[in-house]
Amino acid sequence: MVSDKLHIICGNCGQDLTEKDMASYEIIENGNLDKNGNGQTDILITCKNCSTVHSLNKYIKKEEE
Repeated sequence: MVSDKLHIICGNCGQDLTEKDMASYEIIENGNLDKNGNGQTDILITCKNCSTVHSLNKYIKKEEE
């Protein structure tokens, strides 16, 4: 199996968010339930260079069990 490094760049300032201490993340359980009754989670990444907050929800879909 090949393990590849995820590369994330800030869409506002272009900062490489994989560099040490250039980004922080927060996982928020928002309490909303989807159609199957499962809780939803928001994943936010904050660029420490320009303070832009990026949400990953529109790019990540939870696999159906």
